[in-house]
Amino acid sequence: MSDALKAAFHRDRGTLGKDMYGAELAKKMPEIEERIFSALSDYIDQLEGVATNLHANAGTYELVDRPITDGS
Repeated sequence: MSDALKAAFHRDRGTLGKDMYGAELAKKMPEIEERIFSALSDYIDQLEGVATNLHANAGTYELVDRPITDGS
């Protein structure tokens, strides 16, 4: 995913314009891109944590649904 996103940034970088606004934005683009990638990475990490917790909770519910045996 990051390769495709990086390619999109690279492709669109040429559309910033040739004026002072485009030049200023071009200077800030590396930082903007880094912040976007960092936010996406943090979000993916959070989703992986949610998936791990959901898996653990599912295991707990499976234990509750099992009949209790008294060992006899």
